[in-house]
Amino acid sequence: MEGIDIVVQSTHKCLGALSQTSLCHLNEGSATSEQHWASTILLTTTTSPSSIFFASIEEAILNHASDEGKVALNRKVEEARDVRKRLSELDGVTIFGRNEGLLMQDPLKIAFKIRGKSGLEVFQHLRAHNYDPEYYNCASVLISCHIGTTKEDLDGIVQVIGDLAS
Repeated sequence: MEGIDIVVQSTHKCLGALSQTSLCHLNEGSATSEQHWASTILLTTTTSPSSIFFASIEEAILNHASDEGKVALNRKVEEARDVRKRLSELDGVTIFGRNEGLLMQDPLKIAFKIRGKSGLEVFQHLRAHNYDPEYYNCASVLISCHIGTTKEDLDGIVQVIGDLAS
């Protein structure tokens, strides 16, 4: 991606690796040299890396690169599209996307707001029903569909949001 030097990817969120695992990607066209990046990363990494974490990352990458992993990811993208569509049909619910000024949108993340409700209210309501939104601010909430999110979870989230919006 042009203009982006480094991206940190939370493998525990998007690939199903163990919690606390991430990957750092250095863009080939980056203004940051590999040598500078390597010396900088040494300042923030442990001197005792966990082989369990590395194995978890490697297994998650291999799983997602497999045919089964690609099918599972495509299924999650379709499920997220369905949730986005269903939420957009609810009165009082606004879904954020390209038309709100975002250049790109992660197909597995759904940002929304409910008219008359703060982001905190929506977050707390979802948590009270055992759903764990990824993020919230004063006006909106972000939910994420990942490998561990079931169709039943997504149906439940739509139901809870629909009940709160009505």
